Amino acid sequence: MAETNPITTKRTFTHLTAFDRGKISALKKEGWTLQAITDEIGKER
Repeated sequence: MAETNPITTKRTFTHLTAFDRGKISALKKEGWTLQAITDEIGKER
């Protein structure tokens, strides 16, 4: 018999593209904060 878990929800995240990763790396080197970077690329932390 299969068990179900009512707490489990579908994940809604998306993977970062290579472009996003490069942009994050460049912004970190410039000293941007994590919050400023997420605002810039439009992704949540």
